[in-house]
Amino acid sequence: MIVGRKLLRKSIAFSLSLCPIFGGMVLVDRLFTYPVYAQTLNPEEVANVVYQKLPTLAQENQYFDRESQTVAKNNTLISRLVRYHQYIKSRPTSFRIDWQLTLADYLGVNETMQEKSYPGYSTLTVNPIEGDRQAISKLTRQQRLELIDILVEIYNNTR
Repeated sequence: MIVGRKLLRKSIAFSLSLCPIFGGMVLVDRLFTYPVYAQTLNPEEVANVVYQKLPTLAQENQYFDRESQTVAKNNTLISRLVRYHQYIKSRPTSFRIDWQLTLADYLGVNETMQEKSYPGYSTLTVNPIEGDRQAISKLTRQQRLELIDILVEIYNNTR
């Protein structure tokens, strides 16, 4: 009976000693998980707001639609950038660092962008990836920071 109680006490003590370790892991895990919010804005809506706030930003919407053979006016640099960010890279839209990573992809200093998965590859007659990368590279650092600020503001105001 005494051996049983000692064993029970030891197992309880051992279990309690593990609580801070596993509890801490849960806490750390929660610090690095991102909340999931329903995306209520489509890329064209986001692009329209960005272009209203940054009217000098290149639209890069001179490409032709494959099906209609007309200029795809709503298929802009920013709508493709948002699609790339959200759908191709699956990055959160609420954090500056994630938008910085996306712009770094365009500048060729982060991840390699794949031509065949770039937004517009299958819907436009010419893949806009190179024109988009050039347009982003022409932006000054200040313009890139303004763009990021606007994108974060747009998505953080939709909650």
